[in-house]
Amino acid sequence: MGNAAAFDNCPRHKTKLSGLIDLWEEKAYFAPEVIAQLRTALSNGSAEMTAVNLELSETSLKLAKDAPYILPSFHGDASIPWYDLPAGTWLPHITPNSSRPMIPDQIRPIQLAAGPAEKRVVDAVKTLLKDADYIYSKGNEPSDDVHTGYSEMGERIFFDEITGEVIG
Repeated sequence: MGNAAAFDNCPRHKTKLSGLIDLWEEKAYFAPEVIAQLRTALSNGSAEMTAVNLELSETSLKLAKDAPYILPSFHGDASIPWYDLPAGTWLPHITPNSSRPMIPDQIRPIQLAAGPAEKRVVDAVKTLLKDADYIYSKGNEPSDDVHTGYSEMGERIFFDEITGEVIG
């Protein structure tokens, strides 16, 4: 429970864990002593990390973000079964509007041109990482260089700075 509660940047995750412990207590799945230990582990989950571990993790995270984006030679691993391969390896075998099943023996890892990634791929990855930081930030919204807002559906949208029109 302590390891699961170590995600301080995701309060929804801790809320779900707390709800799970409440359910276990309500259904009496565990003794009250065990429930108390679980609640203690939930509240002290991130306190178990030492300052050295925290400093090392922040340093390695900064290095990982600054590293150049390199494409691997294959997307997937040939030694694992077809159902454990990335979903992108299935796409060539799915026929739109067809009930024909995929043939598992033909699903293989996708071969890529290894080397530095194209600029548009790097930009897409950076946008994805920025969105993940936005979702899992504690309370302060990450600073954006474009105006943001929310649609009627609760989705984050971007406005053009000059015209004010929705651009994404």
